[in-house]
Amino acid sequence: MTSAAAAAITAVGATALAIGGWRAADSQRDRGDLAVLLGTTTVTIGYLLWLGWPSLLPPGSGPDLTHHLLLVDYIERLGSPLTDDVARLGEMASYTPGVHLLAVASGSLLGVPGFFTIYAVVASSVALKFGIFSLVLLRLGSTERARIPLAAAGTAWLFLLPAFTIDSFAHDSFLAQVVAELFGVAMFWAVVAWAQRPSAWPAAVFGVAGMATFLTWPVWTGPMLAALPLVMLLQRATPRAARWRHFAVAVGPVLLVAAFHTVSRTAALPILATSGAVPQPSLAAIGWTLPLLAAPGLVLATSTAAGRAACAVALGLAAQAGALWLLARHSGAATPYMALKMGYLAVYPSLALAVIALGHLPRPRAWAWLAALFAIGGAVAHATTTHYTAPTVSADLWRAGTWARSNLPADNVDYLVRDEYTAYWLHLAVLGNSRSASRSMDDDTYLTEPSFARWIIDADAPRYAIGKFSVLPREIRDRSRVIQQFGDAVVIERMPPDPAR
Repeated sequence: MTSAAAAAITAVGATALAIGGWRAADSQRDRGDLAVLLGTTTVTIGYLLWLGWPSLLPPGSGPDLTHHLLLVDYIERLGSPLTDDVARLGEMASYTPGVHLLAVASGSLLGVPGFFTIYAVVASSVALKFGIFSLVLLRLGSTERARIPLAAAGTAWLFLLPAFTIDSFAHDSFLAQVVAELFGVAMFWAVVAWAQRPSAWPAAVFGVAGMATFLTWPVWTGPMLAALPLVMLLQRATPRAARWRHFAVAVGPVLLVAAFHTVSRTAALPILATSGAVPQPSLAAIGWTLPLLAAPGLVLATSTAAGRAACAVALGLAAQAGALWLLARHSGAATPYMALKMGYLAVYPSLALAVIALGHLPRPRAWAWLAALFAIGGAVAHATTTHYTAPTVSADLWRAGTWARSNLPADNVDYLVRDEYTAYWLHLAVLGNSRSASRSMDDDTYLTEPSFARWIIDADAPRYAIGKFSVLPREIRDRSRVIQQFGDAVVIERMPPDPAR
């Protein structure tokens, strides 16, 4: 029932927001534009709901997922994202809480914890992001007859770049980054819209989207804050006073939110120079067609105001990536983590430039329809043949962990689940143990073999455990009793040794 309700709210909300975005976005709209927008959002949300069905829980793995779910749980219990509880939350105490607040708010509407709605929030944001990006591409079409197929081709192309568009949340659990990309692409649209028709409206959209971006994952604001002034500087036909007013409307709200949020969280700034595991841009990940088209597109784009806006966004991303790379090198980071992450957002201006190049080919409409057919066909083939591993989190284990948190000493529970990331999630995000506690910092708390061996042979091991009944060996079943069961998830208690044995 929870999955069905979340799916319905996600689909209806994404469609409603997409229609609203279309109506607000372009005064020259037509039925074709609406078809591209609705087709993009509907197909994307359908695919993502199918991908997460029936649980509609985050399909990724790794520690990042646990850390995000930990902050969701913390906000739900305290009712506020403002905290300095570093001992319990670690670096998440200073994290921008946008996606977590959205999960908690949507869960409150449904009457369920945010744990059950965060995937729907992410899926909705991705669908809307793809839809707004189609609006960007419609504005960049060089010829009226080729606009729609070019926009369809560029948007479908996103599915052919899964490392940067789908895997980022379905595998790597970069949830905040992915949701922030929605607002970052909205800022991209605002830059292009202002370049085409300078007014306070796209400037206001930029400001609102910029505030949301900063509160969700602030790194994406930098390239856009660099791109907009450059575009405004080049737009000399607009009076200087009007440009200054629009600049204040666009940038002022973002800077105010940034100052308010950062003033008490300066300890989090060193994360910009840290190392981390992140896919690196390569021809294996993006193919050769995109750079082959985007390179000439960068030159061809300078002939129009909208094209120059796309170039400005691309240059802003490149400049920030370079600055973050130098910062990482200076700090001695093994991997320029944040610099490499710029590749996730760079996909969008790169595709925009590729679409501009396609639009300048001879007989652009024919090339546009051919590109659309190939991109849509490739996207369908990829979507139907790609399979992601089952989520490391589950509703049954969440219920078992929640029961244990209410009825047992949370620091006296073991995890017999045969997945270290599931154990990590249970220990921190479900049972609420502090990240600074000695057990929390001990890898053996989560590793499968030490956990199973500890339960069998160590008399001083925790008295209770949360496990998957189907993976418990007979030795453990014979030495414990089930005190609660939720599907395949069980809470067990160690039985005292039988003196007769």
